[in-house]
Amino acid sequence: MEALANRGKYKVIDRLESGGGYEAFTAVDIEAREHAEVLVNRYGDPETVRRLLPLFFEARERGCPGLVELFTDYGRFAAVFRAARGAPLRAAVKRGLSHELRRELEERMFLQAIALSQLPLELQNSLLCEENILVELDSRRVSVQMRARPERFQRGDAAVLELGKLSECLLGRRFCSMRAELEFLDALRTGTYRTVGAAYAAWRALCDRREEWKAYNAKNAPARLFYGLVTWLRRRKGGRALRARYRY
Repeated sequence: MEALANRGKYKVIDRLESGGGYEAFTAVDIEAREHAEVLVNRYGDPETVRRLLPLFFEARERGCPGLVELFTDYGRFAAVFRAARGAPLRAAVKRGLSHELRRELEERMFLQAIALSQLPLELQNSLLCEENILVELDSRRVSVQMRARPERFQRGDAAVLELGKLSECLLGRRFCSMRAELEFLDALRTGTYRTVGAAYAAWRALCDRREEWKAYNAKNAPARLFYGLVTWLRRRKGGRALRARYRY
């Protein structure tokens, strides 16, 4: 494994992936006083470079979050981002985590998605996926590891559908979940929201239903169980038709 990249500026720490004309590795910037850690995406396939180069330059013009620099290196193209910290989402969101904390992490995840929504759609779709979402529970921080696999560059609403999967992981579908929250997850899963902004607006509208949340949180265990039973009975009618519309 090579020790340096970009003519000696970056010292490689760990190679995360290599194959198919794409490499991802973490490195340190040895020219920076604090030796900042970075994540490098490097593309070697000529067709991939021609396809992705304009997207990354457009992202830079739009103020791409965390982007350090773009450079070419012996016919290859690389995009360098500040490294993110935290545990993978599914490992961090353990059983027993309070629902209040889950909702807070959902909000912070949406804010990260909104920051990415300014990017070209293909790049946004590449970055917003479960493997890139990192969580630090102590600081209640959600970050995006900017690992951009070439096969994930696509048009369409992939980013919004990924948000739905991430929300399912964070919020969960519990027997006693609030009906409005289940309806929000259903809307994400059926592709009702066409953009990240529309999905976030729906999430904020749900959070603003303070009286409904207050009444729900005030219920004791038997009352929540009864609430869950009533919700299940109501949702059972038409459930098959709803599931037929699920996108994932």
